[in-house]
Amino acid sequence: MNEDILTLVIMILGCALPLIICGYLVAVKEMRNLISGWDETKYSDPKAFGRAIGYSCMRLGIFIGLIAIAWYLKAISETTMAITLIIVTSIEFFSMYKAYKTFKK
Repeated sequence: MNEDILTLVIMILGCALPLIICGYLVAVKEMRNLISGWDETKYSDPKAFGRAIGYSCMRLGIFIGLIAIAWYLKAISETTMAITLIIVTSIEFFSMYKAYKTFKK
């Protein structure tokens, strides 16, 4: 198996899909207990906080998948892929932090 295909499979199956699935479970199916250290009494609106975190995880998974596919198709270089992953991950962490600050009691 070509190492580019192996890298793509690892990024999709190991990173993107788990994030998308966990985000879906938290945001849509309201399985907020998947959030580490979850305690509903800590948040003013636990459902809204769960949706914000879940959708943020789903977005991150989708972006990682798209970046991996773009890299595999040689639309972006490895350096661009690394920089883009850092930027996308940072944006989603700031989004999660904003949700924490917004819904914290």
